Amino acid sequence: MWYSFWMINRWLLLNYDTLGAVAVLITTLFSISTLRDGAGLAGLCITSAMAFTNAGNQFSFLTFEKDQ
Repeated sequence: MWYSFWMINRWLLLNYDTLGAVAVLITTLFSISTLRDGAGLAGLCITSAMAFTNAGNQFSFLTFEKDQ
């Protein structure tokens, strides 16, 4: 169990930028296609997605630092 947790955490650290970019891209495409009238709401959705991926990256990094 501990080994699999460590390996998943390591994988996320190495690939989190790509995962974050894909999440922001999906959010951007979704907000552009569905929110035609609300540019402010689309910007809020994109900014929230970027903040969420950054917070996840920070959490993963801090968790990995505690393991060493």
